[in-house]
Amino acid sequence: MKKSLFTMLALLFTGLLVAAPVENPWTPKKKKIIDMSWSNPSVDYLVEHLARMEQEAPINGITVRFIGRKPGVEGKAGEVHAHAIITRDVWQYEWFADQIAKYKGLNFTRFTDNFIYTTMTPARDMDWFDDAYWAAICNNYGILARITRECNMTGIVFDPEEYGGQIWRRYPGHSHAEAIAKARQRGREFGRAVFGANPNIKLLCLFLFSNGTYLNGDQVNHTLSHSFFNGVYDVLPPTATMIEGHEYFGYFANTDTEFEQLRIDLDRTFLPRVAAENYNKYRTQTQLAAPIYPDEMVNPRHPCYNYLKPEIEQIPFLDYLRQNLQRALRVSDEYVWVYSETGCWWSRSPHPKVKGTWEEQFPGTNRIFIELANPDFLSAGAQNLVEVPTSGMGKWMFWTAINHQGRGIWQNGVAFMTGVKLRGSIHTSIPAIAGHEYMLTVEVRPRSQSISGSASLSASFRAMDNAWMRGPGQEKVVQMRSRQRGEWETLTIRIVAPENCKLLYFQMGVAGLKDNDAVEFRNPRLIDLTATE
Repeated sequence: MKKSLFTMLALLFTGLLVAAPVENPWTPKKKKIIDMSWSNPSVDYLVEHLARMEQEAPINGITVRFIGRKPGVEGKAGEVHAHAIITRDVWQYEWFADQIAKYKGLNFTRFTDNFIYTTMTPARDMDWFDDAYWAAICNNYGILARITRECNMTGIVFDPEEYGGQIWRRYPGHSHAEAIAKARQRGREFGRAVFGANPNIKLLCLFLFSNGTYLNGDQVNHTLSHSFFNGVYDVLPPTATMIEGHEYFGYFANTDTEFEQLRIDLDRTFLPRVAAENYNKYRTQTQLAAPIYPDEMVNPRHPCYNYLKPEIEQIPFLDYLRQNLQRALRVSDEYVWVYSETGCWWSRSPHPKVKGTWEEQFPGTNRIFIELANPDFLSAGAQNLVEVPTSGMGKWMFWTAINHQGRGIWQNGVAFMTGVKLRGSIHTSIPAIAGHEYMLTVEVRPRSQSISGSASLSASFRAMDNAWMRGPGQEKVVQMRSRQRGEWETLTIRIVAPENCKLLYFQMGVAGLKDNDAVEFRNPRLIDLTATE
């Protein structure tokens, strides 16, 4: 009887270990990169160049300019540009029939998530209390939303920056309280027009509730936008999505903490700007899409460049771009948008100020975007040169600066180290080929709830005479005390093997741990990029 009972308990325990902890667990969305550039194409440009654009561009979606045509009006005077939508002119769906037909005829293979581009222009004498003016705005946005549905597009870019006339701070002849109430009403009217035409739409707002936070530092001057967006949320259907682009502060972010602040702003800082009745919609139907702005990174005379110091001047541009894109993808829910001025992702840009593609200006840019937006990009045709032990240490070794201090082992496909007070590593070596470029990646996280010290990924080389080679090594370090338990972070190194090298050492390191501190590593990868080209 006892034996049978023990057998049953053992089987039950085994079942508990094997069974998934949650039925139908939630899966994060695939991260995608959206182009938001001066070179964003018209439909006619796409008709002529789409195949080449998709071959050259390392992105997942584009913003498209739709240009309608008023019947009977020749030349430029007859053009109706979708981005110039804040106008008294009442558009007609038929004006865009030719554009719609052309777009439907396009065969997209890479650009899966496309948006219609709109801005707050021309906004001449825009009046919150002018019913006819707002009827025209809502009519026009309703037409564009209908186009996104019929053309199977993802949504509309809503850029609330005031390029033309004032919108969010102008309400002559009315009190601030009256303007706030009217702005919320207009938001509901706008939302009904948009969601009525496409209930599944995504509105990518380059500023959402971030408007006014960092633009002028005076949110009171911008609360009409907060009221307007609350009106949009009032009528937001459960199938639609609002996206916070967090533009300006996103441009200035260049550390882990600053990118994580974008997430904190969405989850916490902006909550007082959300009406109580919209709280649940905001929490469940709002995404963060962090921005990347390459132009500010490459031009020391750019007004944003100073905000990126000192980090921008400490490492090469491509490494800086890689680490910031990686951070942006980590904190974003689904999309990262890239604003470009003097660079483009495809050749033959018609914009006069574009100097060429980013790949032409900085070779290697495209590969960074492809690798980070598609984590499995290298796995299909490239061999991982390091092995993950199924039991024991395999070809890995544990080392500490002080003998017998701490512990380091592989267990169930995860390496962990604990109690290493000075420094230590779990490392392995592989033969290296001089001149070949290698990519090392590993995921790391704290294993214990409260932790000190740091974790690192490093690459170093031994020469043919077996001596350690000085100079060519690299190391990426992350401080554990700023990490939350359960959050995996990916560390990446790209390095070229020097002349006369014999071995490359793949080292997962820790330092400054206390007795009970533990750090985990998983999914180590070492790819010979030169061999995969």
